[in-house]
Amino acid sequence: MRLTRLLSLAIAAGLCVAAAAAIVDIVSGPLQDVDWRLIATSFGFSLFSALGAAGSKAGRAGPAGYALGLWTAACAAAAFALLMVGLWHDGGVHLWQAFSIALVLSLGSSHASLMVGARRPEDSLLVLWITAVSVAAGTADALIGSAAIAQMIDASADLARALAVLIIVQLATSLLPSLLRRAGANRLPPIPA
Repeated sequence: MRLTRLLSLAIAAGLCVAAAAAIVDIVSGPLQDVDWRLIATSFGFSLFSALGAAGSKAGRAGPAGYALGLWTAACAAAAFALLMVGLWHDGGVHLWQAFSIALVLSLGSSHASLMVGARRPEDSLLVLWITAVSVAAGTADALIGSAAIAQMIDASADLARALAVLIIVQLATSLLPSLLRRAGANRLPPIPA
C-alpha cells in the first residue's frame, strides 16, 4: 500500500510540474525545443508511472498476478526510458518504433493488471468469464499492434478492422464486470474453491 501511495504522489508531482512548465512557457512567449522536451518528459513520467502503478493491483491475484504486475511495471519503465532517449538524443526511426511497441505493451499489460486486480472472491462465473475475455482481447490488441509496429505483419485494412473489433470488445468487457456487480448479477454462485 505504501508503494502505491508513493507512486500516486510521484504521478501527481509529475503532472503538476508538467502543467506548471507548460503554463509558464505558454505565458512567457514562444515555446523553444527544450521547453517541449521538458513538458513531454514530465507528462511521460506521469503517464508511465500511472501505467506501471496499475501493475501493483494485479499483485493481489497471487503469483501469476504478481508476475503480471512486474511485467506491467517493466513495460512502463522501458517505454519511459525509450521516450527519454528519443526526446533528448537522436534515436532515429528504430528507437521510436521500439518506444511505440513498449507503449502498446504497457497499455495492454496495465489493462490486464487492472482487470485481474479487480476480481473478487465472490465473483460469479459470468463476471470471471467476462474478465477473461477482456484480458484476452486487450492482450490480442497489444500483441497484434506490436507485431504491426515491428512490421512483422502487414498493416492492412482487414487488420485495422480486426483491431477495431478487439478494442470494442475490450472496452465493453472492461466495464461489464463492475456494472454486473452493481446490478446484483454477481449474486450468481461463485466458482467453487
